Amino acid sequence: MKEITESGDAPVKVIMEAPGHLSYPCVFRHAGEWYMIPETGYARTVDLLRGDGFPLEWTKVTTLARGPTLVDTTPLWHEGAWYFFTTAELDGGRKVNLLFVSDELTGPWRSHPCNPLSVDAAASRSAGQVVRHQGRMIRPVQDCTQAYGYAIVFCEILELTPTSFRDRRIGRLDPDWHPGLRATHTWNRSGSLEVFDGRS
Repeated sequence: MKEITESGDAPVKVIMEAPGHLSYPCVFRHAGEWYMIPETGYARTVDLLRGDGFPLEWTKVTTLARGPTLVDTTPLWHEGAWYFFTTAELDGGRKVNLLFVSDELTGPWRSHPCNPLSVDAAASRSAGQVVRHQGRMIRPVQDCTQAYGYAIVFCEILELTPTSFRDRRIGRLDPDWHPGLRATHTWNRSGSLEVFDGRS
């Protein structure tokens, strides 16, 4: 973790260590508490953590899923239900974008009847949290057609209920915003702050 300051000189601090790859730390706030779902595909789990000493100390609350390798899990609270966008990594490198729904943050999950949302590499993985903007819900996804995390596609969620889902693609961010980039694969916004990455 690195605190964002005007001078940019804050030290980097380690908040989690694991025997495998940790990535996509999806951090969100609910009912006055901070939570995080880090990607722990190496353990074939999806774990929910609570920031009891936010932002440096995290306590595991529960395991939301166990068995298949699920990556880039992104929760969304909408009109009285929890939704979890996630991606299953299948044999042969295939990736399937899935949606689950739950009455509670801690689960249990149930498969959404619109699954799979996508088997297309152009929209196979989440690229950040769903953002509410001017009454719209915008969901960033990764376009992996040319390479892993090549570009970000922005989709507007038009309909989302426990039994229905519709969206449409409304824009994209290609890795051309800085010289020498080969990919740009996550985008998040909090207040007036936007954060996105690039790989050279």
